[in-house]
Amino acid sequence: MVQHWQYYRAECENGTFINDPSEDAIFDLLMTLRQPDNGFVVIEQPGVDPPWYVCISIMDDGEYELECRDQLLGTHQLESGASRSYAAKQATKWLANTYRTHNS
Repeated sequence: MVQHWQYYRAECENGTFINDPSEDAIFDLLMTLRQPDNGFVVIEQPGVDPPWYVCISIMDDGEYELECRDQLLGTHQLESGASRSYAAKQATKWLANTYRTHNS
């Protein structure tokens, strides 16, 4: 069965994915992150060129690094030391704003 998404797809390093994740779903995915084999989740709109995405990684100290990149607009943001709830909230806001920017 083919998996479809409307806006974006979140996929962990280990292959776990969620289509059109909510802030709560992103938070739950972040709870599953562990080094060394499932250390990050990428959230992007597949098939978009040039790509824009959010990547959230778990750091050795248990905090999260949040990277937001939009190649079309030439923006790149990187935050370290984020809590799980902050990372999920910021990712959700950035994704919604970027989606609106590219699809309005």
